[in-house]
Amino acid sequence: MTTRLLLVLLVFTQSLCAVGRVTLRHTRTEPPAKTGRGAAEITRGIKRYASMAEHARPRAHRKRYSPPPTHILGLHNQTAHNYTGPGVKFPSPLSLFNVTDSSTPTGRVDSLALNIEADDLGYLANVWLGTPPRQFRLLVDTGSADLWVPSDRCLSLTGETCNHTYLGPGVSSSFVEMASDEWAILYGSGYTSGRLVRDRISFAGFDLESLTFGVTDLESNDFATSDVPFDGIMGLAGSRASRMDQPSIIEALAGAGLVPQPIMSYKLPRLADGKGDGEITFGSMDLSKFDPLTAVSLKNLNSEGYWQVALQDASVDSRMLDMRDRTGIVDTGTSLLVIPEEDAQAIHDVLEGIKLDDETWTIPCSTKHSLALSFGARQFSIDPRDLMFSPTDESGSCISKIVSSGKAHPTLWLLGDVFLKNVYLSTNVATNEVTFARLL
Repeated sequence: MTTRLLLVLLVFTQSLCAVGRVTLRHTRTEPPAKTGRGAAEITRGIKRYASMAEHARPRAHRKRYSPPPTHILGLHNQTAHNYTGPGVKFPSPLSLFNVTDSSTPTGRVDSLALNIEADDLGYLANVWLGTPPRQFRLLVDTGSADLWVPSDRCLSLTGETCNHTYLGPGVSSSFVEMASDEWAILYGSGYTSGRLVRDRISFAGFDLESLTFGVTDLESNDFATSDVPFDGIMGLAGSRASRMDQPSIIEALAGAGLVPQPIMSYKLPRLADGKGDGEITFGSMDLSKFDPLTAVSLKNLNSEGYWQVALQDASVDSRMLDMRDRTGIVDTGTSLLVIPEEDAQAIHDVLEGIKLDDETWTIPCSTKHSLALSFGARQFSIDPRDLMFSPTDESGSCISKIVSSGKAHPTLWLLGDVFLKNVYLSTNVATNEVTFARLL
């Protein structure tokens, strides 16, 4: 039996051994029949919240390739069976059948276009790796800290070849493998493991001749199959969150003197707007995208590398909900707003026409209610269109994108794209701050 197949069986067996060790509210093996993709994305969001919540309090820094905690392995096993087992009635939430390209940022050489996965399910950017350069499409994720792409020997957990653009010595003359440097990452939905390598990377007018990053030898089907529209992930949390113990891409650029400041800035596009104006900027903020008079900079409260800020309150149609002493992790990698059960219930209670069906909230698709979140001295409103998934039938009801995380973490919010599409976002490693501003 080959070493690669043994590795597949070993990891898969570890996952099976973890079955039944965790029970998560709202987690199910099949969604209600009428919920379709919305339920799949909700399930993924809940699992992602659970996997990130442990990082919302101070902990010792993890060493590279430390095995994921048993309860996280359990979540991975549930994910694998929910989305890839027999009898599945909905696609993996990471799966996608269309990508809408954004326009190349005009007038800026330090920015990349952010392309839209499905109906604002995620945001993708193109980079070039190797010599000669090969294009890779990466999921932009502020909720993780590592950059990886498939290796030339990548396999799925089921032993099949990973169906994406790959990197290795056979396709890149500048590819350098680093001896005995292995890593493993368990996301809210999906698992990857592999090796550290060095190679050339080019994007947005930048060229790093030798960047250390990961190549995968093993991926769960959440990443490996051909219907997943991205090749890998660009994690943009701080380096303390890295499972590879490597600097983030913006830290690498700053270390090489290629950017004036270690700042990352984001304008997430909305498919329904049809503007194709998504952009990610390296080293600065794009003043053409936001009103600087509305900007508020917030101290990062997280010592583990994630971007976590204080949330002052929330309101619906200017009615304050007295949600104080909350914090939120900024996460472009989830399309939802995942919040404590009590807060989710309070918000839905003041929305008209809300229904709770088998632990899933629905909202009238025509709702005009305005949810706003307060940070510092500023209030940022969420477009009503962002509160729900697209209609799945002719009932006039849409599944809410405000999702309960249960009762385990009563003050922690996961600030996904429901909120982030409505602000200009910037993170600064040097000052350890997060900035929100109103879009122009």
